[in-house]
Amino acid sequence: MNFNSGNRGFTLLELLVALTIFALISVALFGSLTSMIETKQHLEADSNKLRELQTAFRIIGRDIEQTIDRSIRVPYQQLLPALMWTEQPANLELTVNGRRNPVRLKRSSLQRVAYRLEDDLLIKDTWLVLDRAIDSEPFSQVLLRDVEGFEMSFVGKDGVSSRSWPPESNGSGTSAAMPPKAVQIHLYLKGWGRIDRLFLIG
Repeated sequence: MNFNSGNRGFTLLELLVALTIFALISVALFGSLTSMIETKQHLEADSNKLRELQTAFRIIGRDIEQTIDRSIRVPYQQLLPALMWTEQPANLELTVNGRRNPVRLKRSSLQRVAYRLEDDLLIKDTWLVLDRAIDSEPFSQVLLRDVEGFEMSFVGKDGVSSRSWPPESNGSGTSAAMPPKAVQIHLYLKGWGRIDRLFLIG
């Protein structure tokens, strides 16, 4: 019986070569696909982190810009200034104007808020009252995660910069309690480094 040489099948060697080439191409394509997926995941994570950072700065900036010169009383202590900052632990506390009142309740438009760093979390505290009682507890909200550092610097009405507020002395031996002219925030984010933002008061 004669077979047409043009219709012969693949030899075992040809099949092995073809399978080897296919396997090499599949490995290369799988590596590229894995790399593309990882890149996409990193981009999405960075995008989400950037969005959270922008939201945090928008909230903080709004409060700083609406700072008003109104000190408060707390239990067992003297008056606290309208704006105050402590480095250890990192805590910015201030009195702000513009508290929303959609149902027109009979209450002040002023509010006391604070920003603090705790366990790599930037947290905002909000009190319902200005002059706090012993049982006055704040409402706490996490604004930003993976925060490795939270620092502040201030520019007073006289144009002098300070890393603390109120300044220890205003030159006359008395502490300056009124809010500064500008506030600069220094945030240290994991994987991003230091990010600065400047806000003007008033």
